[in-house]
Amino acid sequence: MRPLGAALLIYISAVGSAWAQAGPSPYGQVQCNKSVNYDAATVGATELVPAIAGTIVYVCNYIIDSAGGAQTAGLVYGNGTNCATGTTLMTPNWTLASNQTILDNVTDAVLQTGVGNALCISANGAVKARVSYLQR
Repeated sequence: MRPLGAALLIYISAVGSAWAQAGPSPYGQVQCNKSVNYDAATVGATELVPAIAGTIVYVCNYIIDSAGGAQTAGLVYGNGTNCATGTTLMTPNWTLASNQTILDNVTDAVLQTGVGNALCISANGAVKARVSYLQR
């Protein structure tokens, strides 16, 4: 009989990243209670959720749309104005074709910032986004 760890590893290998999306939140039962919308043509990072000392921003779901033109966009966190200090990628910087959408729609937290960091969106042009989060 195979140990449970080996069987789980085989299962994860077989299902790949689809398992990560369908599985439970790595942060436990963190239900988001707020959301923020973004619709701008800013180049660089723009703050979505301001930092509060001692808190973490948990992201439950997000949608990022290229708003009619090819763009690059993703979520980051950091300190200072528009996450300029200690900028850390939370998602890849996706290259989106015209009118392409990236969607992660789960109910529990799938991403988190570091303690005391702001949540930002980083883009190279016009994008629209909606992010659901909990800050605690």
